Amino acid sequence: MCIAAVSTTAAPTKVSPPALLMLGYPAKGPMNAPADTTDCDRRQHGFRLAERGGDVLRALRLTSLLAGLIVLFSVLMVAAFCVPDAPIRRHMPTSVKALELEGHPYHPLLGLHSLMPDNYTDALMLNQALNPIGASPVRAAFGNYMLVQFDPGSSPVTIDSPIDAIPSLRVAYEGGPGEEHSYNRYWHGYQVVLRPLLALFDYRAIRFLNILGISLLFCASVLAVRFRLGLGAALSMTSAFILTGIVGVPLSLQYMGVFTVMLIGVFWAARSVDASGGVRHDLEVFLTLGAVTAFLDLLTVPALTILMPLAVILTARARADLAWTASHQLGYILKIASVWAFGYVGAWVSKWAIASVALGDDVFRTAITLAARQFDGVSVSGEWLGRADALLWNGAMLVPAFGLNQSISLQWPVVFRVSAILLVALAALCWAILRHPRAERLANGWPGLLLVSLAPYAWYVLLHEHSLIHFWFTYRLQAVTIFVLLFVAFRAIDPGYLSGLKRRVLNLLGADTA
Repeated sequence: MCIAAVSTTAAPTKVSPPALLMLGYPAKGPMNAPADTTDCDRRQHGFRLAERGGDVLRALRLTSLLAGLIVLFSVLMVAAFCVPDAPIRRHMPTSVKALELEGHPYHPLLGLHSLMPDNYTDALMLNQALNPIGASPVRAAFGNYMLVQFDPGSSPVTIDSPIDAIPSLRVAYEGGPGEEHSYNRYWHGYQVVLRPLLALFDYRAIRFLNILGISLLFCASVLAVRFRLGLGAALSMTSAFILTGIVGVPLSLQYMGVFTVMLIGVFWAARSVDASGGVRHDLEVFLTLGAVTAFLDLLTVPALTILMPLAVILTARARADLAWTASHQLGYILKIASVWAFGYVGAWVSKWAIASVALGDDVFRTAITLAARQFDGVSVSGEWLGRADALLWNGAMLVPAFGLNQSISLQWPVVFRVSAILLVALAALCWAILRHPRAERLANGWPGLLLVSLAPYAWYVLLHEHSLIHFWFTYRLQAVTIFVLLFVAFRAIDPGYLSGLKRRVLNLLGADTA
């Protein structure tokens, strides 16, 4: 319905044809409104045209932003390989020795498999940073060359044969003998930071810098969530990160990219969302998050960079008690997911195109062939593992105390005992919520939050081959699930009930001590 204001004193104003064109009305043609169309209909028609025009401009703006990011990524990669190789090589002996002493797998934190750094991939990253074949900055930037020795058990050697990563690092440092290998399907944008750091520090010192950087970003993000969304949201996020092993993240170069982008995204979301749950420039920011994730990450847990900031925005809207329907929530989530995917996939495909031109090689064929295998299962000791196993393995890693041991076999007795404790605690929490609910505070926002909390399991089902091989770090995607569930629990329980429970506990303790 269109409600027009009617004036009884002023005569109606006539709008000339040029003015109509400026407002979005065509002067003539098949789209022209009939002669008897009311002013209200014309106004609505103009609004629709303006909205369609705005959508086109927004799409052009996002496409231009992605193109600008691709140009920036390319320039940064070439600049990174313009850093002289000599100072990097000076810090390599201690780095190689550190990785050889630790090996892979390496369990520095309580012997837990869930806190294990990825020394295998770190060795490959250092191998590329050496530029061991002496390629030009442009070829090194887009070819990402290594000097490697393949696993002796792999015969014949193919494009995806396993590399003996840590021995290959020493081969690259000493100059051979080894085979030239191009890892060109990823951007390897971490080299923009890694190569300058290696010119100043060795691998062990960079780990300490990682600890400092992640600690600062973690504190900044949680504090931003605390001041914008409340103590319950901050405690929920802290618990989520602790249970998904954030303490092990800075020990591995490979994890740093995606967690840095994710924490920056969380900080931005918490700082940008207003009291009513609105946020400006969300499409541009999520496109940037997706593109930067593809630039820095080696397919660890990339979905964290969309799910955690998006959960913060949905949390803010739920806390603001916005009356938005489930369909509106779904529409907003799909819009954000589409924009993030446009940035993520667009940046990845752009790398394949640029590398194909720069190297004169068909990178597309190799990349698509290897990417397609992420949807397959895995055979372990003759047993075929599939989607259900991906869910089980990643779920088991969620709580390190009953995860998987160093032999990567489920400790079922411990699993059953701890699971029983968790189920009792969950049942008690559900009882408290159902008995003392704040149902009116849950009416808005819960469908969107529920959808986001289930997204990690959809990822495991879709990419179950990757989720099985790398379950010991892909389980961290469930941080968003823990955050959402704990936030809903904090929000659902009546604060009056909690205050009364606190008084009863204190009285009981006082009576016992008396």
